[in-house]
Amino acid sequence: MAASLRSVGLHVEVHALAAYDRLGGKSFNALLAAVVNGLHQHDRPLYLFLEDFHYVSSPGIVRFIDRLTALAPPNFHLVITSRVRPPLDLVPLRVRDEITEIGFADLRFSFDESANMLRNQRIDSLSVTQLHTLYHLTDGWAAGLQIAAFSLRKTADPGKYLERFGGTLAPSNETTLSDYLQQCVGDHLDTEELGFLVRTSACRRFNSELCELITGNARAGELLAKFEAENLFVLPIDSDDTVQWYRFHRLFSKFLNDQLVKLPESELKQLNQRPAMVRRKHLWTEAIRHAHHARDDCLCVELIERSARAMINSAHFIQLLKWFALVPRDSARERLDLLLCVAWAQVVAGKLADFEWSIETILAHPCASKPAGHFEVQLLMPRR
Repeated sequence: MAASLRSVGLHVEVHALAAYDRLGGKSFNALLAAVVNGLHQHDRPLYLFLEDFHYVSSPGIVRFIDRLTALAPPNFHLVITSRVRPPLDLVPLRVRDEITEIGFADLRFSFDESANMLRNQRIDSLSVTQLHTLYHLTDGWAAGLQIAAFSLRKTADPGKYLERFGGTLAPSNETTLSDYLQQCVGDHLDTEELGFLVRTSACRRFNSELCELITGNARAGELLAKFEAENLFVLPIDSDDTVQWYRFHRLFSKFLNDQLVKLPESELKQLNQRPAMVRRKHLWTEAIRHAHHARDDCLCVELIERSARAMINSAHFIQLLKWFALVPRDSARERLDLLLCVAWAQVVAGKLADFEWSIETILAHPCASKPAGHFEVQLLMPRR
């Protein structure tokens, strides 16, 4: 840093730097004073760039930069690039409106920007549909687009290249992408953090409650806030829930899934059973999905039945029928209320052949003639 400052004519006293080196960086006041004094004597705007700040592991360096930003004159500008948010005290800078932060959301390409980038990379044979597919897969991430462009230039059939990924650019098939993500993320996480992310990747969307349930980590909320703050491919989802929901960047999700499937089969089943045990309404979708992945038909039917009335009342007929299609029909024969809800959904959706099966099964149920179910059965019968 001292050498780069000297290159623009800013004097840093040699004895201050020597003292800093001699003490192993434990005392930086003399060096800090020398740098700040030099900055005050420098009458032109000065920009100091510190790249790859995520490699900094010394608390002393962090404290030095904190003090430098607090004491430097207005003509000094510090530009830091980092793959994670640096552990600096940024609050005073925000209060004084002296900081600009650029994160993943700001760097994310729009569809038009993605298409322009590919055209500039001489990728001009893709259809609009294929461009949208690639944009969906990369979430507008420029590095992901760049790696895809490299592979597309080497293939004679771009359509087959995109189709073979089955909905995601798979790091297992893209060594460059896998290595890049490992370097970007994997090398900067401790064992607890990486294990948390790998297990959380079993969920398509997640919040702190679901993460704590599936990972057993009581620090789930704290870790999610940390990953979001560090732009670690954890993207917030807009929803009406009071609790914040998230999803992974699609490429990062596949990177984590490749490690998830290497876990013992018994642990994978437990990972799906834990969220499947949730009984709260706002987690029903996740609970049913995971019960299905755990191949627990009894639990899956129970969860669908518990949510069925709410789904009918909110007119989510198609979703209820999709859930019902996940389980063997015979597993629902004894659940009258579920059958009634499914029958209503089938009527509205025009699934008359399926409706015939539901009515016959309902009439065969021993409780269909009891007052609780008889009235609803009669309402359904004219629609037969």
